[in-house]
Amino acid sequence: MRRAAFLLVILALAGCGGGNGSGSPVELVVPKGYTGTVWLLLDPNGEDIPIVDGQYRITVPAGGVMRVRSLKHMEQWHALSARYDDGTAIRSDDISGARIGPDVVAVRGIWSGVSQPGGREYQRIFIGTAAERKEMPERQDIPGIDK
Repeated sequence: MRRAAFLLVILALAGCGGGNGSGSPVELVVPKGYTGTVWLLLDPNGEDIPIVDGQYRITVPAGGVMRVRSLKHMEQWHALSARYDDGTAIRSDDISGARIGPDVVAVRGIWSGVSQPGGREYQRIFIGTAAERKEMPERQDIPGIDK
């Protein structure tokens, strides 16, 4: 089971890796100082993700949960960048070899899944230090959804 979870993480990171993606680039914008899990929940009543300056721009609210009409932009091969809403870049600790220090806040994992109960599709993106990532539980409830 652990091996399967590891492979899913590697595939997700590879899908968001280099700039040779077939989909438009994705920019994740989070509130200044935000660390923790960002949830993108598939919801037919959710928001459309706009294309700004040639890339999808996902602007995450303070609670870290965003309901979106489509996850297609995240499911295609694409380049992912992240920043705070004040413009400060958030690095990505990915499989491209661009390893960063353990004390640096970075994008440290991207997962896809289906919530139980409810069967809601989601993308989960973790932003934080290596120690914070290590403390993150393997299973997380979606705030306001899972009980």
